[in-house]
Amino acid sequence: MAPTDAPCASVAKAARIGAFALWKWLARTGAPIAAILIPAAFFLSVSSPLATQPNGLMNLAYIGTLFLAAAVLSLGVGLIRAAWRMER
Repeated sequence: MAPTDAPCASVAKAARIGAFALWKWLARTGAPIAAILIPAAFFLSVSSPLATQPNGLMNLAYIGTLFLAAAVLSLGVGLIRAAWRMER
């Protein structure tokens, strides 16, 4: 399996996503980026043994959530557009 044939990338190929490169990029890489950022936030926010509460790196979880939401939204809209286009 080639790197471009990852599950998100193959579904993104089937989706009809507009000409904007940002939406295509988000549909392909948003979920893997979120899968890295969200756990990293939890591990890195309490990296000090003396930590009693999370530090500022906890904001990585919010950034990861935004990446995941944008990826799902752009991929969902693209797939709906592709299905609608096939019906016509």
